[in-house]
Amino acid sequence: MQHYNHLLEQAYQEIGDNQPAKALQTFREASVLKPDEPEPLIQLALLFEHFDDIQGAIHLLEKAVSIDSESAFAVLKLGLMHYETGDVQKSEPHLRKGTQLIENTTADARAVLNEHGHEDLDGMLDKLSELEETAKLGRELLLEITRSEQESPSIDASEAVSSQ
Repeated sequence: MQHYNHLLEQAYQEIGDNQPAKALQTFREASVLKPDEPEPLIQLALLFEHFDDIQGAIHLLEKAVSIDSESAFAVLKLGLMHYETGDVQKSEPHLRKGTQLIENTTADARAVLNEHGHEDLDGMLDKLSELEETAKLGRELLLEITRSEQESPSIDASEAVSSQ
């Protein structure tokens, strides 16, 4: 366990030092060491996205979500990536669930932080605000998907064939 935590710390430091290729390798080592942990998979997905391997990033996020389907960030990010690739049908359920998970998580976290206080309250509230902004983007994309579905009714494939 300690080696795994050390690898995560090292990988985050490498990201902070602007060494994404090193961080990629270190997160891979961590994911091999603990294959049932979603965190290194999520971070690998973000690095794959950084290196423009969107399909690889989607695959890693799908694996992370299969391990932890309540990971708000992973679920929402998966929806955003599907949306970016034009796969609206796959994006919608992830955007919907991820947005709801983030809203629930941030509301609960704000309540706990405000009730009990914390020495880094401002920093934590900033992080929660970032998550809320991500959820807002998810909601906006869901509205866009809903509008486009209402504007262009889908045609059943059998109807298209029979009309020829």
